[in-house]
Formats: sequence, C-alpha cells, structure tokens
Amino acid sequence: GVSYVFIAGTTGESVSLSQNEREKLLEAWINIAPTYNLHVIAHVGANCLEESRELTKHALSLNSPHLVAFAAMATSFFKPATIEALTFLMKAVAEGAPNLPFYYYHIPSMTGVEFGMYDFMTFAGEHIPNLAGVKYTGLYDSESSFPDLLRLMAYKSETGRTYEILTGRDEMLVQCLVSGVKGFVGSQYNFAGELYNNIIMEYNKGNIDNARQLTLQADLLLTDVSQNMTAGRNGVKYMMVEAGVDVGDSRLPFLKLNQEEKTMEQQNTLKWCDQTNDALSWCKNLRQRLMK
Repeated sequence: GVSYVFIAGTTGESVSLSQNEREKLLEAWINIAPTYNLHVIAHVGANCLEESRELTKHALSLNSPHLVAFAAMATSFFKPATIEALTFLMKAVAEGAPNLPFYYYHIPSMTGVEFGMYDFMTFAGEHIPNLAGVKYTGLYDSESSFPDLLRLMAYKSETGRTYEILTGRDEMLVQCLVSGVKGFVGSQYNFAGELYNNIIMEYNKGNIDNARQLTLQADLLLTDVSQNMTAGRNGVKYMMVEAGVDVGDSRLPFLKLNQEEKTMEQQNTLKWCDQTNDALSWCKNLRQRLMK
C-alpha cells in the first residue's frame, strides 16, 4: 500500500487553493490518517511568505503524531535569483517548525527556479538545521539534473550529515531505485500506486526485466491516457474519477473537461486496461460502471 501522503502539492493544485481550503484539506487528511496509519507531509509553499508561515503554524496546531514532515516550493512570481536568496526564503519557512523535518520541493518546470540541488542543499544545510532533504521533481529539466541527484545521494558532511531525496518523476522510478533512492512522490501514485509498488517489488526481487515492462505500462498510462488530452485540460485529475474517487473538476486556469473529452479518456483508459490485463484493480470497476 501507500504509507505516506504529500498534501497539497502540484497534483493537489495547492497554489490554486485558498489558505482556508488548504488548512481544511490538511485537517481532513490528519483526521483519516490514524485509520490507515498514514504518515503525512504537509506542503506549505506559497507565493506569500506569511501564508506559508500561517500554514505551518496551522499544521503544528493539529498536534498530530501522523504529521511527520513539511515542505515548501520556491515562490514563482518574485523568484529567488540566487542560491543564497532561496536558502533564506526556505529558512524563513522552515524555522516555523524547527523540530519537524523540512524538505525543499524542487520543481523548476512549474516555479522557474532552477539551481543544482547539490549546491543548494550543501549551502542551505548550514543555515537550516531541520533541512532533511529535497523532493526532486526537476530530474530531466537539464542535462545535469541526474548527475546532480547522484552527487547529492553520495554527499556526507564532515559531521556525517546526509540528505534524503524524494523523487517526483514517476517515469524514472527504476533509474532512481538503481541510484539508491527510497522515497517517491508522484502524480500517478494517487491512482496507480499498486502498479508502482509492483515495480518496486520486482526490482527488489532482482527481476529487472519485469520491472522494466511494468514501467513501460506505467509510462503508457501517462502518455497515452492522462496526458493524451486537449491542451489546458487536466487529464491526470480525471484519472482519479475513473479510479472511483470523485475529486471534482480542476481549478482555473485548467479548463473543465467536456463530455466528449471525458469519454475519450475513458476509452483510452479501457484500452490501456485491456492491453495490460487489468494491471490496476479498479480497471474492472471502471468497465462495469461504463457498461451500465
């Protein structure tokens, strides 16, 4: 199963939600966490530093043992122009919960803030005592990104300090497993967690060919189904509806899917299910619902 949840990241449309909505969303996850023994990581990043501080304060006020860490991405309108500026921005957020592990959420494709994470983490670690690691989504935004990840994986300070990497590129799961990464936060895990757990299981058994074949299935679910969508629509979110969890429509600037677009994605999903012999348990449920 999935034992950790990352609340209000990119898939969760965090920056399209109000502060009040984000607080209520975190409360809902904290309330359900004991039932499923979930470990919660709260994303508090925002374009307003004060809002990030208030979200952090609210998370702490819930006083839950299931809240195990928090994270923030960089501001994306007024962007930090140097590693030093990014460091002190993250420090201003992280110091709001000094006893809670803090992760920097590196997603340059969305924020436009791109620095080498080895350089950032080794500099920032001297200023942010609770900096635990990085949610590294920017894995193929530049030629140096994967070597950068490897350098950070191998880093150990003179005092023995290391940093954890949570990768955010679903398609690169196997490459990251080979590199020693053990934490994964991605969009498809919301509706295809069992498939990705099977990839990890096959890899751990030494069945690399099986892991690669399952990775191809997962990649086709992304490219041929959820991303095979009219520009401006959020096909990934609609996958949750197909999986049986009605999370509603995306917020603007995403446009709502019309019925023709929903039908197209449903047909593409069923085609994928047929090709993979129902690699996801909810394939059968979707087929049954659409036959009614």
